[in-house]
Amino acid sequence: MVEDITERKHTEETLRRAERLASIGTLAAGIAHEINNPLGAITLSVDAVRLSADHDNREEIVAMAMKNIQVSALRCGRIVKSMLQFARDEATRKADADFAAIASRAHHMARSFARERDVRLELDVAENLPLVRINPTEMTQVCVNLLFNAVEASSPGGVVLMRLRATGEVLRMNVVDQGRGIPAEEIDHVFDPFYTTKGEQGGTGLGLSITYGIVQQHGGTIDVESKPGRGTTISISLPIAGDAAND
Repeated sequence: MVEDITERKHTEETLRRAERLASIGTLAAGIAHEINNPLGAITLSVDAVRLSADHDNREEIVAMAMKNIQVSALRCGRIVKSMLQFARDEATRKADADFAAIASRAHHMARSFARERDVRLELDVAENLPLVRINPTEMTQVCVNLLFNAVEASSPGGVVLMRLRATGEVLRMNVVDQGRGIPAEEIDHVFDPFYTTKGEQGGTGLGLSITYGIVQQHGGTIDVESKPGRGTTISISLPIAGDAAND
């Protein structure tokens, strides 16, 4: 019996290490691709400055090159910061918390961003929701990430709804947008590192991967439903405080 348990633990540890190595390989390949683009832009900008010595409009060329270098360097910084968040593998400190307050805070933080894009945010919270055992800072990040993604996917005049309900032993949050939706063939990849539909000037493609990791660390689940042209719903389920896993 003891040998069976020991063997099972050894097998589980081997699988965990294999999964970790696979994730690191995917992450490294993604980083190489993502950072190569802004580094290429920096190199081209430096070459433009070097070759502009005899140009009449050298000041204009240098100013444009400096702007491109700054934008590219900032993008590299965002990629590295997001990569470190994604790769972090540590237990988070949790406490019983009011998720409604966290959702309200995230809603407030995203309002200006939504207003700039002519998107209306709505918050629908059921009364007397149970507490959940979470890290409030990380869950605020999750809510803000999802709201920002939903706003960016929406057209001017659109609505993004965040809804909180409790069902049985689970607290459920839905973030619903009326945006462009996600093609069926891409649904399975939305949580992959560096997956993004925002193009070169968009995000790093790690926001949803980080969100997925945080939710998993809290013993929760996250699901996506989407129809092209009709919008997307991202649903998160978290165990209420009495049934949350012990730290």
